[in-house]
Amino acid sequence: MPKSSDSGYISDREIMPSTQTRNGKPASTLSLISGHAQSLALALIRFIFKNNNLPLLVNLLHHSAAARYLLAAPYTLLRRYTQQTPETVVAPVATDMLRSVGGLHLSLAALSLLTLKERNLNMERMSLVVLSIANISQLWAHATAYWRMTGRWNLRAIREVGLIELTASVISVIAYINSARKSKQIL
Repeated sequence: MPKSSDSGYISDREIMPSTQTRNGKPASTLSLISGHAQSLALALIRFIFKNNNLPLLVNLLHHSAAARYLLAAPYTLLRRYTQQTPETVVAPVATDMLRSVGGLHLSLAALSLLTLKERNLNMERMSLVVLSIANISQLWAHATAYWRMTGRWNLRAIREVGLIELTASVISVIAYINSARKSKQIL
């Protein structure tokens, strides 16, 4: 039988990648799947952070949801953290403070939206600095307050406070570092 190079056709054996490891044994299915998953995850991370769309969208959604929650229903948040019964009256000053924090979240969401609209590397870098500082300080404040209230971290704390804010903080910091590398300027 002639070789594929002689006939002009490529055989299946020439197309298929080698599935053998260094020791000459065939690779297991699990190692092949994990290798492909790692390659896919790395390519996906590079694609997501190539331009700062995802970090800005995550911040937009996070701060918009926080603003909506704080502006529309400050009573439920205050009741949960002060552990009041429905019969006790919540101080109007406390609800006004939560509404003002909601206004700050709304301004951070607007900053994310304007940065997404205006594609300028310097503006993106400065916005990501502001958003990173806001996310990290909010995470720190909520984490210390929850620790003082309960004396421990549990699954409820991670769901309520930690996971969303930690994700937004990490994504913002990574995006800022990438933007600083691109522009070769820290601030």
